[in-house]
Amino acid sequence: MGQDNLVDSHPPRPLQMDSAHTDDKINKHILNRGAYRFWDTDAINQIVNPNDHKFIHGIHLSRYPGPDRIIWNYSVSGIYTVKSGYWLLTHDPGDNQVYPSIPHGSTTMKSKIWKLPFSLKLNIFDGVFYPRL
Repeated sequence: MGQDNLVDSHPPRPLQMDSAHTDDKINKHILNRGAYRFWDTDAINQIVNPNDHKFIHGIHLSRYPGPDRIIWNYSVSGIYTVKSGYWLLTHDPGDNQVYPSIPHGSTTMKSKIWKLPFSLKLNIFDGVFYPRL
């Protein structure tokens, strides 16, 4: 629990916990009552830093537990897309790299060119490659 990035922040991070419980499994702190599952609030409040209580209690517990899976925090579906990767690249607050400004030219015209029925989606304007808008 203290190793997985459960806190939905930018960038995602692990919960701040009592060091004696960092190796606990998350399912150890879920209570089953009939067909419903709830967080063990008393245990969570004892081992998780108070600043992170809202994050763990904000995680919805499904009625039917499923296998663990990796979630990409930067897309609604939880699945990595090139668009979400590009967004992260251009919005990473810890990145001090200077990125080039938007290329010159009409974005409307470039958008129309991208929609033309070419077999390859590679368009070069004035000898410069422009990514799809």
